[in-house]
Amino acid sequence: MNKINDSLTRGLIWTSFFDNVKAGQMTSTKFVDVFIKNIGIEKSDSVFERQYLNVTQVVGQFTPIKYRDELN
Repeated sequence: MNKINDSLTRGLIWTSFFDNVKAGQMTSTKFVDVFIKNIGIEKSDSVFERQYLNVTQVVGQFTPIKYRDELN
């Protein structure tokens, strides 16, 4: 993600990851891993804020209850 300069493109990629979780094509654990590895270098406040909301939703709605504490 740090090699993609355009915030719109990064936002679309993040949205794609989130959509993959909702469709069952990406695990919530993988999404959280990608989030942790990349969010610290995010330059856009709006992309950061949207992904923070998305990761919260992924953990709260798309993660089995027994794994939620671990991902939180």
